[in-house]
Amino acid sequence: PTPLFSKSGGGFGEWRGVLGVVPPQFMFGKVQQGSSAPGAANAMVVSFATSVPLSAGATLEVTGLRGSPTPDTAALLLANGSATPEGGFEPGDGPFGPAATWTKESGALEVTLASDTEAGTTYMFSFSILNPPKPRPAELVQLAASGLEQPISPIDLQCLPAPTPSDDSAIPDSGAPIPGGAS
Repeated sequence: PTPLFSKSGGGFGEWRGVLGVVPPQFMFGKVQQGSSAPGAANAMVVSFATSVPLSAGATLEVTGLRGSPTPDTAALLLANGSATPEGGFEPGDGPFGPAATWTKESGALEVTLASDTEAGTTYMFSFSILNPPKPRPAELVQLAASGLEQPISPIDLQCLPAPTPSDDSAIPDSGAPIPGGAS
């Protein structure tokens, strides 16, 4: 007998057949920093897509950002946005609220969805924290989701380096003040 569905290769988008069901998962995840200079303000952009919609009230957590001297805050400014044709970040509408919770000791950023997302759609948000004052090795950065009907396993984010000044995809400075940073 012919199977009703089959899977080849193991990745999202490789399911075959009319009854193939993709498990809840992050389809991809990336983070790009705006600066790698010690002590500098670092505007980071996180982009991701999921195989299932996420509901308003669900929480995303970015971990692996230890070493920043940015103090704890429940009101770290967050910018919704989308990708420019050149691959940069364009502030705009999105499902995230205007602020996130930053925890210095654990190096974690918690973002709550203000509205529902759609499966397979790329979402982006940007936030700024201070870089560590001295050079140090980078940590594994992960994105996790909670508050969902079906769990989604965390994903290791692909970390993109800070653009060079001549790079057209440079991340624009949001102009938002950074808690504990220079104005």
